[in-house]
Amino acid sequence: MKTHVLFEARTAGVTYLIFGAMFGPLCFLTIYEFHEWQSTIICSSVLVLTAAWLRSFRIRFDGESLSYQSLFIGAKSISVDQIASVRHEFGSDGPFSPPYRLVIALKDELPESSVVINTKMFSREDVIRLNQILAGYGATTGVRSSE
Repeated sequence: MKTHVLFEARTAGVTYLIFGAMFGPLCFLTIYEFHEWQSTIICSSVLVLTAAWLRSFRIRFDGESLSYQSLFIGAKSISVDQIASVRHEFGSDGPFSPPYRLVIALKDELPESSVVINTKMFSREDVIRLNQILAGYGATTGVRSSE
């Protein structure tokens, strides 16, 4: 049975623009200035792989469950009934932790099993809307700095 999606967020357009601005000029520079096809292929591959990585980020909420998907984490889905609290964190919390993240603590679970959403990839409006939705379902919210 197909459920109705109440909220869906994908990577913000400005994120594509930022990463494109970082790798795009390198591609054009190698094509027009140096005429080195090996370098062009490498730069273009990095650009395409980065776009695929950015495209993999998704948050979905259907009223019963929240799912988060990214390329390296995979898809995680949790029931709304499992959510104990939601907090925004920023700063370094380890070598691979996102600098801006939404940490969803689960009821009756260890802190290590919390769901961590990289909010830097999504628009501010999407993050605010997600926070409002979760608060509407009874999740307590907070903010914590790791610095």
